[in-house]
Amino acid sequence: MTQNIQLYDMPEDQTGQTFMIHEVSNETICTDEHIHKIGKPHRHKYYEIFVFIDGGGKHEIDFNVEPIISNSVHFLTPGQVHQIFRGEKYHGFEIIFSRDFYLLDLQDKEKLLDLPYFNNNCITPVLNLNTEEFKELMIPIHEISKEYSLNRDVSNDIIRSYLHVFLMKCKYYFTHKNSETFLDEDSDMFFLSKFRNLVEKHFITKHTVKEYADLMSVSAGVLNSRITKAGGQNASEIINRRIILEAKRLLLFSDMNNKEISFRLNYEDPSYFSRIFKKRTGYSPTEFREKNAIK
Repeated sequence: MTQNIQLYDMPEDQTGQTFMIHEVSNETICTDEHIHKIGKPHRHKYYEIFVFIDGGGKHEIDFNVEPIISNSVHFLTPGQVHQIFRGEKYHGFEIIFSRDFYLLDLQDKEKLLDLPYFNNNCITPVLNLNTEEFKELMIPIHEISKEYSLNRDVSNDIIRSYLHVFLMKCKYYFTHKNSETFLDEDSDMFFLSKFRNLVEKHFITKHTVKEYADLMSVSAGVLNSRITKAGGQNASEIINRRIILEAKRLLLFSDMNNKEISFRLNYEDPSYFSRIFKKRTGYSPTEFREKNAIK
């Protein structure tokens, strides 16, 4: 039986919540409710945030290795492959929540798509802060942790409100530190963001620029022109990079063979997929797996 990348579903505790917060110190998770203990790369169906009070160790997120430093926040989107190696001084909070938990009372059901550190839209979903900025973010974190432990009838609503405050503050700092600006809906950057979100939703089933152009009600030429102008890469490049990222995940973190991966990514001809993969990476799927398995 083929072993896929370990995928953890969003659990519910005894109260039926789809939200959890855990304090972590060194290798010890300071709660008996923690979902799993991980010794290898894996992914989740839920959103996960790591708030690092004291640094130590490293965090591997989709082939990028990020040092765990004090006063930082790491964000994980459902589907991303990651693994944490905790150091001796590691101390912080781990927050997990489902999409439905966060969006329950929000009229804008696409709100999560607007957060720049989620949805695989940035290479490094990491926010490094100075001491004062981090203290500001810790205020809602402590309130969330306190309310979670109280487990009152109103706790979910209170937690959801503080979570929203935390995410909006993170959005402000992430946007500011990456020299980005909030975008009006007519801008090319907003257009690019919308396109990236559609790619994230449909990259398994839709591989062509025309398919996304149809979703965005523009011609393929207009789509390519605006995407290139905003981001420097054309639309096809962005689509292919997302597909190749998923292929790399499956090659390294599952034992699916090349044919199975090809079918998973909606390529009926495995040899055609192998040619595309080699063109994009310089290696055949087999060569890529063997080369990186040694690492």
